[in-house]
Amino acid sequence: MKNSLVPLCSIAAIVSMATVSFTANAATIVADFNNLDTGILRGQAGGTGFSGNWLGSAAGSNPTTRNVVVAGNLTSANYTLTQSGTAQSVQSTDKREATDSQNYVALATPQTGIVWFSFLAQLTDAEDRVGFSLNVTGNTPGTGSRDADFILVGAAGGASNFRTRIGANSVTNATSLSIGTTYLVLARININATGNDALDVWFNPNLTSYTSESQFLGAVTPSYSIGTADWVTGSSISNIGVFSYNNGATNPDGGIIDAIRMSNDSDAFFQVTGVIPEPGTSMLLLGGLGMLALRRRATSRRK
Repeated sequence: MKNSLVPLCSIAAIVSMATVSFTANAATIVADFNNLDTGILRGQAGGTGFSGNWLGSAAGSNPTTRNVVVAGNLTSANYTLTQSGTAQSVQSTDKREATDSQNYVALATPQTGIVWFSFLAQLTDAEDRVGFSLNVTGNTPGTGSRDADFILVGAAGGASNFRTRIGANSVTNATSLSIGTTYLVLARININATGNDALDVWFNPNLTSYTSESQFLGAVTPSYSIGTADWVTGSSISNIGVFSYNNGATNPDGGIIDAIRMSNDSDAFFQVTGVIPEPGTSMLLLGGLGMLALRRRATSRRK
């Protein structure tokens, strides 16, 4: 009896490890703002994979309302990632133009090679702007202050849209966004140190029916795809940034951003999407062996 328990325990341990849910790896970046204090983002430290505090915007007549941590998480039915801790996100809560509206934080380990990232964002009114940036060097989301922006734009002054922007050039990837709706942005970038980084962007993809990266890539066409632009200066992403502001004259709040995830691990796609891979043949075999061991143990006890 004692010896029969050894293979049973071993198999159970293997099966348990094989079926464990995905958690952030060492090289996965997570900024969900749930372990920060409410109030101004600048000067705070938290999340996974960062070095130092959030820097950037804090000037103006009322800096305590510039990109602040506010109550409530953004959620999307298009993927299965969940957040833990105190439900919080980031939003500007007073009337601000684009100038001095960006915060950024250094990565503990710069991201190189093929990098996947995702985030959630929402427009709260037609005059909102909200977005995510790579390699920020200043407080203003605009030419010369970052490598690339991924931004939701309200309808004030034109149609609401989602834009991918590098320098002074922007490309509209989706239009007719709804106020109060949370959108998922997913992207993959293959960083080339000599330029011409390959970028694919999916706007609000539904990830719930896929079980592998290859299956998703084969079924879902990117909203925007280009391989002839220098989306990342040099060979790595060294920091990430967020911005939120209101571009109109009547509404005080900016858009909301939350649930930022980035990874260049071998399982990066799974880390930033929450997609659960279909068990392979070996995992099914382990499960079968586990059941067989349980039956043999039960039979032995009856004897």
